[in-house]
Amino acid sequence: MNILPEDSVKTISEAVGVSSLSEAAAKFLASDAEYRLKELVQDAAKFMKHSHRTRLSVDDVHCALRCHGHEPVFGHFSRSPRARFVEAKTVPGVFFNPDVEPI
Repeated sequence: MNILPEDSVKTISEAVGVSSLSEAAAKFLASDAEYRLKELVQDAAKFMKHSHRTRLSVDDVHCALRCHGHEPVFGHFSRSPRARFVEAKTVPGVFFNPDVEPI
């Protein structure tokens, strides 16, 4: 059994514009995402253990993401200054950082 169900993979693929994803492809993507997530958590746990802590922190996950060559997840900080996010007035539920210039 996968952590990420195939139905969720199909929903995500439809959200990004892939309308016809086969069951086999959804199953493969779900198992691949599960593997990568487990690998990321294991690496984050290594950073936690090397820091002699028993609680996994956001910084551990950021370090694991950096080791895998990925960007950090924005909006989740532990010690760094908090980013200021403002809710968009025209679209409820959407937040943005007013200090960052749009591209």
